[in-house]
Amino acid sequence: MKKSKFAIVIALGLVLCLLCGVTTTFSWFSRPREESGDSLGWSGQYKISNGKNISIKTVESSDDGTTFDENTVTDFGGYLEAGKRRYFCTEISNSGNAEQNVSLFIKNLKTSGTASASGLYVGVNKPLKTYRSYNDIVGSNSTYTKTSLEKYRFYLDTNNVSSWKDSTTTIKIRYGTGDVTNPNWQGNPIVMTPISGQSTRVLYVDVPVTAKVVQFYANDVNTAANATPYMLLTAYCPNLPVDNCYKFTLQTYTSGSYGNHNCDTHSFDKPLTDCANFANYYSSISIPLDRKFNAGLVAGTDYVGNSISYSSSSKSVFTVDASGAITPVAEGNAELTTTIKGGAYGDTYSVTTEISVTSASTDSIDTPIVTNLEIKPKATDGPTVSKVYWYIKNESSSTITYTLDDVYISL
Repeated sequence: MKKSKFAIVIALGLVLCLLCGVTTTFSWFSRPREESGDSLGWSGQYKISNGKNISIKTVESSDDGTTFDENTVTDFGGYLEAGKRRYFCTEISNSGNAEQNVSLFIKNLKTSGTASASGLYVGVNKPLKTYRSYNDIVGSNSTYTKTSLEKYRFYLDTNNVSSWKDSTTTIKIRYGTGDVTNPNWQGNPIVMTPISGQSTRVLYVDVPVTAKVVQFYANDVNTAANATPYMLLTAYCPNLPVDNCYKFTLQTYTSGSYGNHNCDTHSFDKPLTDCANFANYYSSISIPLDRKFNAGLVAGTDYVGNSISYSSSSKSVFTVDASGAITPVAEGNAELTTTIKGGAYGDTYSVTTEISVTSASTDSIDTPIVTNLEIKPKATDGPTVSKVYWYIKNESSSTITYTLDDVYISL
């Protein structure tokens, strides 16, 4: 029985390897500029004949991609109105007797203007289906560091408790990496920030995710009624993902042998998904002068908040649109500020990204549309033709003007 199972595993492994060699795939990364050594090696079923007997022809649809013209497209550039697409079909013909595998590329896609870039997409309908933002394509020669902020955001509702509720009272939090018996307090206590416009006094604070135990206190006195007990986070919060926030509500009565004001975290306060907190952000980005970069963060993945905005510290170095798409203007250094606003209390949270605009790249922007496309040998009545259906789409609210130099095949 064990031998039978082992044989099945081997067989499945061989099938997977075969599929990796012969299945049409998509690769949305720019082509490497230099190859050497084993990087060009191939041990699968990739049929290569150096493009011999292979030719291509690209035609355009005059409707919604249902029918296509007969004439070869000579100018791929132009303009797209808001919400419109241009549909293309690239026919790849094999007039030889050998099966071949090829890849299809578009060359040097560029847009005019700043805001338009964020709305341009390139997609494929067949043989497989996918699409990608222009900003992701042209930003491929950029380098960046994306990191986790590694902080929780906690709120404290003072709940009209005497002294705590007064605007003249300073509320602090200290955190430790131990437990309630041995808190192992870290660094200096952190002063909490009040949030205006609330029916009760509410404050917030950002605490490193290394925190295991916390204590809130007022007027620099961390005992008795001016303080909470030592609170183990795992006991007060059901779980602690960094992209969530938690609200502690101060109880109006004291409890315990030390007469502390304990905190309650009611079930409807766990967690506050409409708060303001970052999970990930870009700490630095380097962009060639002739490229763009999409620094937009994704709600629910990179942050939680009611809204997000972006701003440039120097528009003479780079500009940024409402979606986070960066357009370099001149070589130099500046900062991108990303700000989110919470929905529960309207508090904000900002992070800064170091932007470096470098000299223009000498490489064209070549983007693979489809890779490892299998082209069968010619039939008795003529060449075998495989078709790739692709399109350029405008998802913005304004007209986009763009250029596209060429469509070509390669290995």
